[in-house]
Amino acid sequence: MMNTKEKRDVFEIFYMKSKPWFRFIHAKDISMQRISRYYGFCICPGGDKGEEDSRIIDVFWGNRPFGKIKRNRGNGRSTAFLAENGAKLNYQLLDSGNVLVSLAPAKTKHLGPIEEFIFVSVIKNPKKLLKINYIRRHWVFIKAYMNITAFEGNKNIKDKLVTFYLRNFKYTICGGRQIEPKIWTALKNLLKFIFTVGLSGFLILTIMSIKECNNKNDNNSIEIIESINRVNSNQADILFKIGDINNKLNDIYSKIIDNEGINPLIE
Repeated sequence: MMNTKEKRDVFEIFYMKSKPWFRFIHAKDISMQRISRYYGFCICPGGDKGEEDSRIIDVFWGNRPFGKIKRNRGNGRSTAFLAENGAKLNYQLLDSGNVLVSLAPAKTKHLGPIEEFIFVSVIKNPKKLLKINYIRRHWVFIKAYMNITAFEGNKNIKDKLVTFYLRNFKYTICGGRQIEPKIWTALKNLLKFIFTVGLSGFLILTIMSIKECNNKNDNNSIEIIESINRVNSNQADILFKIGDINNKLNDIYSKIIDNEGINPLIE
């Protein structure tokens, strides 16, 4: 298991290799050359703010002007240009030595997707970043996200599926709040439906069957009713356990986030 210093040393190597690697990957992807002519393609070890932060690597498409607004002011007229920002792939070295990988969508000042960020993964073994084939996976993500969220993107079926996966199977930030993967929410709701509506329907069917049966043997009827009561009791226990599991999962994820030092992103 790698210690914090070893993780930082590995990330420093990736920091140095990131620019030539992403240039190579981008140059080989003919499908993205058109959109790169519109927006410009940038690889910024140190971050897109012009700083030299050795903990951050940003890979992104730049700004594309698409209009302007003329305003009348007291001392004359002024012109404001409208621009769209391209999608961004961000690598951030955390205090623990792990690496947080996230995506930001293409957007304008007034229009963009509901999500502000998508958490792709927290890499606990940064040595993975030294394999170019592993980096290509992140390229697939940022390429698809750019195509789907940008005005000039090539919105093909493959990229729609990749973006659907990201939005539904990854944690997102919406309105400054962390949102759990939609697939988790759907599965929990499905389980609740199965163990409430499903078992309730089974009980109703059983009761109707009892009414239609010949009740000559009272002992058998009593046994059936007792069985129904046991099922009903088990149903309540299952629902309680589902809620308990849900709370434990949320606690576990909160502890992970706390350890990684990204609490400011969580409300």
